[in-house]
Amino acid sequence: MGFGLKNISEATFLNSTLPKTKRKGEIFTKIDGKGYAKYSYFKATSTLIAGFLFDVNPFIPVILCVSCVIFTIIIAMNFNEIQEDVGEPKKQNSSIQNVKQGFVFIFQSKRLKALLLMIAMIWALLCVESTYKTALLKEIGISAGMIGMINAFMEMVKGMYATKANEFNKKYSNHLLTGIALCITFIMVINGIITLVSVDDRIQAMLITVLSTMIYISKGIYQIIKKRYMANFVKPNTLVQIYSANSIVDNLVRMFVSYVASVTLNFMNIRYATLFMGAVFTGVVCLISLYMKSRVGLKPEEYDEKDVEMIK
Repeated sequence: MGFGLKNISEATFLNSTLPKTKRKGEIFTKIDGKGYAKYSYFKATSTLIAGFLFDVNPFIPVILCVSCVIFTIIIAMNFNEIQEDVGEPKKQNSSIQNVKQGFVFIFQSKRLKALLLMIAMIWALLCVESTYKTALLKEIGISAGMIGMINAFMEMVKGMYATKANEFNKKYSNHLLTGIALCITFIMVINGIITLVSVDDRIQAMLITVLSTMIYISKGIYQIIKKRYMANFVKPNTLVQIYSANSIVDNLVRMFVSYVASVTLNFMNIRYATLFMGAVFTGVVCLISLYMKSRVGLKPEEYDEKDVEMIK
């Protein structure tokens, strides 16, 4: 619940504090990337420290966690109020009305429907891949402590590349989200093949770790660029509604994909399941990409009136 509220409010808060310039999206991505990078570094460090301290005394990590929460509350209480535009009428809507408005905006815009569908699919695939990867590593005999260290290293890599989201956006533009999604599914296929081949377990673990690094690089870029893309498609005063609706769509798609992943494990082991899920959702991603092609990344004059009205 806490992360749900954080994900909706943090991007909206940052976007509202930035000046209205042509480079607003680029500035937003740069600041958000730096913040997310520091979050990833802190998460990686705290994960390692908590693991060692838990062996000393299980209550020490809990006390440190509570201390961090208190410190965060103190910082949040010192934020300044955002100065809203005087010319824009302020409407007081309930949270339910905000969500309803968000879905209305999505259904009216072909761009948003295509964009949020791909964003939700990537999030679902990242969650399933992470679960499957951990199960694969345990299957080939990697200890929980070593998996924790691998994940901590991945968090550091993710943080490093979160700051490079703008560079990847300039280089790959409209193909970036599709590239991230296909990177995840292809690596799932490769991981499945690697574990099915008669190779030493240490070599398998090393290859899975190297490939997972690529996924974490993609994840760092994805976490930043998706917020920029959503902010580019809506008016500033409707951003909260869109983020709220996006959070619901993300979790619905994640629930569906996770259900498919769990059912798949009833019919095959984790090695074949990883290969199967990667292959099937490669096709799904390609279909979503085709759906996006005529709806996202067009010139302003090529969009429908309802899409253009969303960002005036």
